[in-house]
Amino acid sequence: MKSVETLNPFNPQTFVTDKYSILDVKATDESGKIFAIEFQTTEHAAFVNRILYYWAKTYCRQMESGNLYSVLRPVVSIAVTSFLLFKRLPKLHIRFT
Repeated sequence: MKSVETLNPFNPQTFVTDKYSILDVKATDESGKIFAIEFQTTEHAAFVNRILYYWAKTYCRQMESGNLYSVLRPVVSIAVTSFLLFKRLPKLHIRFT
């Protein structure tokens, strides 16, 4: 990675009923790939769901009315935790590079 641009970590609500979310770090690289990075020290039952929600919110926030789907850039979620994250998720597909 040659450079990283730090983006606004706030994912504002589109509708009143939308959940408001704040990522710890949101960055993009020179190719346009977006990184959603979360740091978590306390284990919560809903943490994995929250990571997935933040990923989806970050991905769909790229789209504006009238845009082609080809404008969507990949979003990579990174979770840095002080606990074992995948111990209870045996059916989860995990890819490490």
